[in-house]
Amino acid sequence: MLIDKINGDVLLTSGFKIHANLTQSSFKNTQYFEKSTAKDYGTLPFIHYNLHGETLENKPIFVSLCFYGELLLYVQISVDLYPPDSKGWENYSLDYEAQIKHFHDEILKKLLGKPHKKYSSRWEKWPKKQKSLKYSYEYKYTWGKVFSYHDARGGGTYISVSYGNRKQEANDDYRKRNPQEEREFPGLKHILEQ
Repeated sequence: MLIDKINGDVLLTSGFKIHANLTQSSFKNTQYFEKSTAKDYGTLPFIHYNLHGETLENKPIFVSLCFYGELLLYVQISVDLYPPDSKGWENYSLDYEAQIKHFHDEILKKLLGKPHKKYSSRWEKWPKKQKSLKYSYEYKYTWGKVFSYHDARGGGTYISVSYGNRKQEANDDYRKRNPQEEREFPGLKHILEQ
């Protein structure tokens, strides 16, 4: 996998090149669309495509493309370091998530160098084995940002490649189109901004 510092292109091991101008329609015309699963979480025109069969350093990875209509907002990547046949919340482990976070951090250091910013989580005390979960790393470029972080609320650990302010603009547009949802589901604003 490569992340281009100049333009934010993400080149996966399979040869699929994800670029900032990739539209949902053009993605649907690739062979990789056939290997994906779509999820809309009930908030169309936000839609996520989870790619299958990708690897990073011979480890399976989860890759998700998030579109708002035609516009690509961000790419999320997460390596799977859990033992085979241990999927599901019953086998969830912060120890494995810490290993995943460390793996992500090392990959990004190889690809992009030293992080531009380091953020500390609100949780002050992490066991030594899980210390990598405490920090989020950010690389900021003219085209957008790359993050390495652990989502303590959702439980996942990710590399996120986001393009410009697209995510915030999409969230704002969605709220304008669906003001009733914000009144009915007051937590929606927080969820959309994650």
